[in-house]
Amino acid sequence: MIPLFKPDMPSSEELLPYLRQMDRDKWYSNFGPRLRVFESRLAQHFEVPQEQIVTVTSATVGITVALKSILAQYKISKEKFTCLIPAWTFVATAQAVLEAGGKPVFCDVDPKTGAMTPSLVDDYLMNNPKPDVVLPVAPFGASVSVAEWDHFSDRHDLPVVVDAAASFCALSAGRCPVVVSLHATKVFGIGEGGVIITSDAELAESMRKSTTFGFSAGRVARGPGGNYKLSEYHASVGLAQFDRLGGVVSRLKEKRVAIVTMLEDIKGITLLSGEETKISSTLNVIVEKYTAVEVVKILNNNGIGAGIWWEDVLYQNPVFDFES
Repeated sequence: MIPLFKPDMPSSEELLPYLRQMDRDKWYSNFGPRLRVFESRLAQHFEVPQEQIVTVTSATVGITVALKSILAQYKISKEKFTCLIPAWTFVATAQAVLEAGGKPVFCDVDPKTGAMTPSLVDDYLMNNPKPDVVLPVAPFGASVSVAEWDHFSDRHDLPVVVDAAASFCALSAGRCPVVVSLHATKVFGIGEGGVIITSDAELAESMRKSTTFGFSAGRVARGPGGNYKLSEYHASVGLAQFDRLGGVVSRLKEKRVAIVTMLEDIKGITLLSGEETKISSTLNVIVEKYTAVEVVKILNNNGIGAGIWWEDVLYQNPVFDFES
């Protein structure tokens, strides 16, 4: 069987120098030296000051933290706030809304890009109740210019949190918090983890406090929070991954060119807009004559790993059925 996916993670040998540093320092969590350097390298990668970087234990947690913090900033306090999300996304997006105490409301996506764009949300707002927050998603490593959502947020006086889980190599950050996944399946994987980026210093500080029990000015809890900070172990994997990032990106580009070239002569198969040039760990195709389920079954029966990342029936999951 040809596997569907193989994570591209640092080897034990590549991790060893950073693990030895931990042995030397006896510092394993609580914003240690590895994490501080890792956040510095993340800031360099995203071309932002380090104070605009907030690391978390997963991107799902990052979305939840960002939602809670930005709603507090906008002084939106409801038992069940409403959050507009794309109907086509991974279940984690909607689950993060539930975890933050909200109710996901589903919106159509652009059929060419698979994204919920500012113009689509503009159209939605003309005929539907205004949600409390908007949560767009960048599909499968699509490029993201948060400035477009900053402008949308200003026009409608609506808070926006951007789920850009797979867009580590295709992100232009802005004021609205944007969440990137560091899961092992992503271009830049550390096993589990996530990072939130925002140019709003006050919001960044609020989110950072919420990742460590709400502590501020020492061990004084001045707001709600939990334990969502990255350990030195995860930061060590991140540092080793930065050391090899150029090679990871080169391999992904090479494989993508080869696959796209092979698909060019096959009738009935097209790609999402921009898929040819993405730097992503997945490549997604649109097949005209078969359903996704049928394609996966045919490929698997022929010894080729395939799968459906995002189900089209997200809103039909029982946990999101608020009418029953």
